Amino acid sequence: RVDLVEWAGRRLLVVTEDQTPNVVLALDATGADALTLALDAFLARWPASAPNPLASPALVIADARGRLRAGATASPIGLASHLRDGWPAAALVAQVAGSLACLFTTRLDGDCPSREAFAARWLAKPARAISTPTAIEVRMPMSAIDLELRRAGLDRDPGYVPWLDRHVRVVFDED
Repeated sequence: RVDLVEWAGRRLLVVTEDQTPNVVLALDATGADALTLALDAFLARWPASAPNPLASPALVIADARGRLRAGATASPIGLASHLRDGWPAAALVAQVAGSLACLFTTRLDGDCPSREAFAARWLAKPARAISTPTAIEVRMPMSAIDLELRRAGLDRDPGYVPWLDRHVRVVFDED
């Protein structure tokens, strides 16, 4: 699904996984030239054998390649407005978070009808994150263990995470 989202005075071309809240790509689309470049960058990598992506009617009109197909306009994607580094950082966070969420739901064979359902089912866990300049430790009570997460291997320590520039560790405490 391809949409335009207004964020912090800028416009982003946002690609989400169909029927999910998972943002997998966010590119600057502020102005006609930036929109053309963003569409070209996305469509150049979209497989010709794949179905044409759904897009808002305005994007279908703007698509010089004729590869987008009209779909209903999606609700705006909520990007982290508290990021101090502005829209490029928000676009990167959206892309990384969406890619991780896509991987996450794929590994769980889960169905996620909305952002709210995704957050309630998989992210609303009691935990405490302790951040230092070199590490992030996520501490959770043993009662928060979810067997589906364990089977999918998603509670393993990811180790060094380059985009955080920190080592991440998950620790389960006795209740």
